[in-house]
Amino acid sequence: KGTRNSDPDRTETSKESSFQPSNPSGAYLAARHAELTFALTDAETLYARALAADPDNPGLLAHTIYLMVADGRIEAALPLARHAVAKDPQARLANLVLAVDAAKHQKYAEAQRHLETQPKRGVNQVLMPLMQGWLEYGAGQRDKALRTVRPVEQVTGFDNFYFLHSGLMLELAGRTKAAEARYKQAFADESRVGLRMIEAVGLFY
Repeated sequence: KGTRNSDPDRTETSKESSFQPSNPSGAYLAARHAELTFALTDAETLYARALAADPDNPGLLAHTIYLMVADGRIEAALPLARHAVAKDPQARLANLVLAVDAAKHQKYAEAQRHLETQPKRGVNQVLMPLMQGWLEYGAGQRDKALRTVRPVEQVTGFDNFYFLHSGLMLELAGRTKAAEARYKQAFADESRVGLRMIEAVGLFY
């Protein structure tokens, strides 16, 4: 069984990566092994060693960032994300990480610029309108935010996400009757109601 190190500052390594690779290729191979055994923090450490020898390698950068985010270490991933975007302004994952960080610090316009690099297909048909809508809401553009998230209703299987998020926006805006109507629509199909949805609207009732 692999391990996920809970302390982001932890420096010791697990048994899977207790040896010290003598070259970047060895570090990369050891990182791959650690990743496959779900020792994510060990994999990050080893990928970082490989990256130190080839800091502009876009594949290594993206993969290291991905693992750090998967391990919950978004703050630690920021320097690599900034470096990746400096080398490639269209680097998708790096831009997404920077968008989340900018939104966290209420830098909504900056977050929007980072989101502009994201494709509009696949899961982003849901993720991007929701993220952009909340950025607009945070910037005080409430009506625009509600229009921005509306396309999610048309994505098969995700209409409840639209009802949930638009309901939350309406509730925050003090439009409680409209919010309640959206919540009822979000919970209309009990088979698609998850714990996160219940937690999100729990205080409303």
